[in-house]
Amino acid sequence: MQGGAICRGVLSVCDELGIDANVVVDSYRKERHHESLERAQHAAHLTQYIGKGVPEPPFRRPGSAQRVSEGQRKSPFKPRGGEAVPVLVRDQRHERHW
Repeated sequence: MQGGAICRGVLSVCDELGIDANVVVDSYRKERHHESLERAQHAAHLTQYIGKGVPEPPFRRPGSAQRVSEGQRKSPFKPRGGEAVPVLVRDQRHERHW
């Protein structure tokens, strides 16, 4: 616990004084520490190539409802008034038949 407090204190002082922490800590690192640091920096660099947004698929979601306007709807009934009312219909390809 004491070692962690000393490390945090050194890093805090470096931050306050504007000194690069790697310059202070580098002489205490062993070869395995240098290798781990290089792998971590390389992994951090590779994360730049991962996209942040996911594109929409080129097809509709299965089972999603779609809006059909009055002119496209095949129904013998007409709504009251002259205004077309959008109706939700399910995709016929994914309808359950049981």
